[in-house]
Amino acid sequence: MAGPRADCARLDDEQFTFGEGPVVDAIDTGAPVLCSALEVTARWPGFTAAALQRDVHAVFAFPVMLGAISIGALMCHRRAAGSMGRAAVTTALALADSLTPALLTDPDDSAEEVWSQHLHRAEVHQAAGFISVFLDVSLVEALSQLRAYALSQERPIVEVARDIVDRRLRLPRDFHRS
Repeated sequence: MAGPRADCARLDDEQFTFGEGPVVDAIDTGAPVLCSALEVTARWPGFTAAALQRDVHAVFAFPVMLGAISIGALMCHRRAAGSMGRAAVTTALALADSLTPALLTDPDDSAEEVWSQHLHRAEVHQAAGFISVFLDVSLVEALSQLRAYALSQERPIVEVARDIVDRRLRLPRDFHRS
């Protein structure tokens, strides 16, 4: 995978790995997150470092809502720092609103690739379950341990999770987050 689609997928995975970023905030708050200059924000240290390493300097996230409930977020990014124009923000908000019906229906053949890109998150939750049982910790702590391990190994969380679910990797009992 190369190009803008790969960048988007990696940025999304990195937010999930770090547990921080514009999409996380947009989902948590139900409000758009507009960051025109990642270089000057201390808001998401892990995500910011990863984004800047990919030459992404501005990010914008728009919540996808079902009534008052955030069910996801649409993220846009650019290589140069700078604000998103009013017309672009309006268009992004309209697009985010139009995504709700698509996300709530069964995927058809044309949407199969989009859905498959998000199903890998199930492996992360399965791996957290394995870790929870193995280390005798809560699911929240298990997910934290999984994130910490992925970061310590400089690997995407979904790859580490897949190795755990496929039984190619078992976190050491003495592994502790630093």
